[in-house]
Amino acid sequence: MNVGILTFHRSNNYGAILQTYALQTVLNQLGVRSQIIDYVRPGKEESFFFPWWGLKNCIINGFTLLRYVKIRRRILRFQEFRKNFLRISSKSYYSCDELEKDIPEVDAFICGSDQIWRPVLYDNQIRVYCLGFVNAKKVKKVAYAPSFGRSIVSKEFKQFIRPLINDIQYLSIREKTGQQIISQATGREAQIVLDPSLLLSSEDWSRIALPSCVDPPYVLVYCLSQRRNFCDLVRHVKKVTGLPLVVISPHALNLIRDVDRVIFDASPQKFIGLLANASCVCTNSFHATAFSIINRRPFWTTPIRLSNSRLIDLLNMIGLSDRQINSDEDFPDAPLEIDYSEAERLLDEARRNSISFLRNALNDECDFVLS
Repeated sequence: MNVGILTFHRSNNYGAILQTYALQTVLNQLGVRSQIIDYVRPGKEESFFFPWWGLKNCIINGFTLLRYVKIRRRILRFQEFRKNFLRISSKSYYSCDELEKDIPEVDAFICGSDQIWRPVLYDNQIRVYCLGFVNAKKVKKVAYAPSFGRSIVSKEFKQFIRPLINDIQYLSIREKTGQQIISQATGREAQIVLDPSLLLSSEDWSRIALPSCVDPPYVLVYCLSQRRNFCDLVRHVKKVTGLPLVVISPHALNLIRDVDRVIFDASPQKFIGLLANASCVCTNSFHATAFSIINRRPFWTTPIRLSNSRLIDLLNMIGLSDRQINSDEDFPDAPLEIDYSEAERLLDEARRNSISFLRNALNDECDFVLS
């Protein structure tokens, strides 16, 4: 079987590119040949800079100019990763119309994972990521672990996506909130499955990881939103443990203070290695949390408004909800301690169910399409 994947493979984001690699690797383990359809969506994915409007963006862009060499090196390393580790279609597509006129010849399409159904991608981009460019009567459609990226969407958006989602025969989602949105919009029940990154073991990831560029022990910090409660958490962990702080910064501007090293140019492989060897991880990133779990690392996280549901659902699923810090009163007395025995059992069960969904969807010969 030959499968085409639609996801955010061009994003210079650790989570986006590693979940893409994971999904393609799992398909390969299932004996399925896949290619990532090279859809080039409009936006900032390949840009060094944010749009030059708003004070915050201008400040970040100013720091990007100061650290241009390192930021450019990081982006080049992402490009190198795509070239060496991802199988991408030889043809690039720049719109839904282009895909409709020249549909890739595959037996099935998979859309997912990541926040590919975000309402901000309204209309043509959502059509692409809902596989709206192909008729389900001709090609099998599978949604694996997509996300809306938020807990609530508008009534108009639900009306827009209803026919698109109803044309997908095999439907899964990453979060309970997404499951509820689909139920409200279509009346269908989507199966909750794991993000692709969690389908691979630590041994699987170690095959592509690069050695940590910092000698342990250290506390690794990776945050997408440098809010006050997160910065307070990091200071607390450093004070209690006495360990050096190592920051992987996804942006040119780092607001975490009293750090021992800031890394602006980590490759995806180095990102994996740094997480795998950390004594403790402080993060508000879903995927940094996922890799902490995969590698049995102690970790702590703080909520991010709107996009935190996927993280909450994951922690609740495997019994680690106590690793989320909601206030100063929750700061840990023993940051380096964690018991993974029950979490691993629950994760293994969820992993089996998720892989079974993929296997059954791709092997099922049923041609039923929900109208």
